[in-house]
Amino acid sequence: MITETYVATAGQTVFPFTFPFLAAADLTVAVDGVETSSWDLTSAQTVTLNGDFTGGGALTEGQEVSVARTTPIDTPAVTFASPSTLRSSEINRAVQQLLFNLQEQDADTTAGMRKNLGGTAWDAESIPVKSLGAPVDSGDAARLADIENAIVAGGNIPAFSIADAGRSLAIDVNGNVGWASAGGGLSVFEVTTQDPPPVAYANGGSLLVTSTNGIQTPGSQLPLTKLADVMPWFSGTAPSVVGDAELLLPTAGVYEVTAHGNLRTIPEAGVDIQHGAKLGITDFLSGSVVLDQIQNITLGRSGDTDPWVSSYGFTLRAYVTVTTPVSLSLRGVRIGSPTVLMDVPTRVEVREVR
Repeated sequence: MITETYVATAGQTVFPFTFPFLAAADLTVAVDGVETSSWDLTSAQTVTLNGDFTGGGALTEGQEVSVARTTPIDTPAVTFASPSTLRSSEINRAVQQLLFNLQEQDADTTAGMRKNLGGTAWDAESIPVKSLGAPVDSGDAARLADIENAIVAGGNIPAFSIADAGRSLAIDVNGNVGWASAGGGLSVFEVTTQDPPPVAYANGGSLLVTSTNGIQTPGSQLPLTKLADVMPWFSGTAPSVVGDAELLLPTAGVYEVTAHGNLRTIPEAGVDIQHGAKLGITDFLSGSVVLDQIQNITLGRSGDTDPWVSSYGFTLRAYVTVTTPVSLSLRGVRIGSPTVLMDVPTRVEVREVR
């Protein structure tokens, strides 16, 4: 399309243009970008507006009027018969039809994509490419919907919505990919063995092992029972209990291990006494305290009239970086006295924090 645009004065109706054309039907006129049919070709190169072409009946100062030419080539402008006499006017008209159309294609940068200046790529000039068909071969252009559907269908990225803002892509304990809140999963364990039994000692508890030499050496592992997992886990495999005391962190990640509980003393009639204990989160095999421990715990009781005045609430917390499977245990030992009891349930929580 060849176009000339003019800025009108108030009430202006006559607009001369300079480009040649073959027929008046090849011309279009627009006011402020809206095509109008309210015009006449009043001379070979002059368009005159008439009628109600703006809704108000007259142009105002600053409105834009454009005159454009689009030369059709679906049918020839001239058809030569044989035998015939070749007239210069007919030859010129046939050539002009092609020339004008080529000029319009050259001027119309929206007629199709062109290569960039270097000739290395097609340049869409920041305009979206519309109405693409679905790709068939690997080298075909893909639509946004095709890309999104392929990613979701392939299981690499699950479908998401605004409700997933701030979440992370994660794999849960069952191997399912999904959007998860930061912090991963949570496993909860309990020290539940009631030894001595609850009938003898009120709420029941787990009796700590007695140190044989009176010093604070690690005791036996306290038994754990798994209660629940809160999904998902980033790593894909939740912690578990092996045997009755081995807490296994099987998969690489960073974990927060926390034990919450309470120690108390067993009543002894008419005796004022102090009791000592030690607790720790240790590696399972050696029992060496490698994570967190509480030692020099002192529990006192006065007489037998108020047997539960002595108790000690504790929290042990450790952060463990796992590269290969790690086994942990919760251990307790009573120092020099057989009367320290761990209330049950004592909670042990393992949270993945990476």
